[in-house]
Amino acid sequence: MRLSRIDTLNQLLKTIPDTSLYRVPSFGWAGYGVMLNLKKKPFDDARVRQALSMAIDRDTVLEVVNSSDGSLYGPFPWALAGFTDRSEYNYKNLGPNYQYNPKRARELLAEAGIPPGFKITVEWGELQGFPFGDFAVLIAKFWEDIGLKVELKQLESGTWQSKRRGGVDLPDALITLNNTGSGPTAFDWIYSHYHSSSPPTI
Repeated sequence: MRLSRIDTLNQLLKTIPDTSLYRVPSFGWAGYGVMLNLKKKPFDDARVRQALSMAIDRDTVLEVVNSSDGSLYGPFPWALAGFTDRSEYNYKNLGPNYQYNPKRARELLAEAGIPPGFKITVEWGELQGFPFGDFAVLIAKFWEDIGLKVELKQLESGTWQSKRRGGVDLPDALITLNNTGSGPTAFDWIYSHYHSSSPPTI
């Protein structure tokens, strides 16, 4: 049986008392992420991308979308990032861009010349078992807290799937899965996402 939401799992454990749960430190398929249109200003500026990342309170995201049952994630799975222990994959070791710091985020936006009230359109779609709408609302709040104006736009599922796989142009930002299809190798997580031959949205 595949369970994609932690609340479904919790209900199952309460309903069937003799159910056992075995956890393994996976590579973390199906994490929540945000794609930015890197061909569009100001998202081509690293300071803007860093500011948007620092504005996200990942602990709050974890609490809201998965009842605090989940793991922090960076650009690569913990083992491919060079860590031999999953616990080493933490805010401190991932660096400042993954740490919640709205004050520094506002400073970076100012350094990049982004005025208060700058508008960002964030699109999202639904996938069974994943509360992407909840995640989108959180992202909008975090970015509005650093002075941006965020417009949320829900897409039809087929359009959203096409956009997240690079088949249709992105607007400003797209709520999506952490990776667009990932296996257990460096090819799946690194080459297919970051090589110049891949669609720029990925």
